[in-house]
Amino acid sequence: MIMNTELLDGLMLGDGGLQSRSIISARFGHSCAKKSYLEKIAKEIPYESKIHQSLDGIKKNIFYRLTTKDYHDLKEQHIRWYGNGNKKIVPENVIISPKSIQLWYVGDGWFKKEKRSPNISVSGNTKDKQIFLMSKLKEEGINVSLYNYERDAGRFYVLRDSTQRFFDYMGKCLYEEYRYKFPEEYW
Repeated sequence: MIMNTELLDGLMLGDGGLQSRSIISARFGHSCAKKSYLEKIAKEIPYESKIHQSLDGIKKNIFYRLTTKDYHDLKEQHIRWYGNGNKKIVPENVIISPKSIQLWYVGDGWFKKEKRSPNISVSGNTKDKQIFLMSKLKEEGINVSLYNYERDAGRFYVLRDSTQRFFDYMGKCLYEEYRYKFPEEYW
């Protein structure tokens, strides 16, 4: 049983995470406000998983968390994404594809309709990794810029000349729960 790396990388670029409590296995987890989205992800991953409802301790919002059991092959992915530590670090061999970008975007992106400007969070990544991700998107013909003021330094915005390319690259929204993040022509 091996998880599709394209799928895993897209989820990991967003809010996905791997946790290892032993030297031989790890588990995958992902949280969001949309239970139906996690139910779809649970069908796409090859592992037994559960979805739990939780309450955000700060804002008191309900959210859901998908968690798999521990598996040996996820330990390899844990090492790939975390090295020997606990901080997620984008690997050099991250897969950038229409599916992985769409998963990243629906998990950590938003669309400013008035500006027709998609944004994607990259907070938690070092400046070097942010620049690395910018270059990976540029290889696909998508030009992004990093907000340069302190408060929003952890997000990309897709430049206007690349907005259509960005959405064309991802294609139609695969998850109806997140259609609001796409222009109507991509529903």
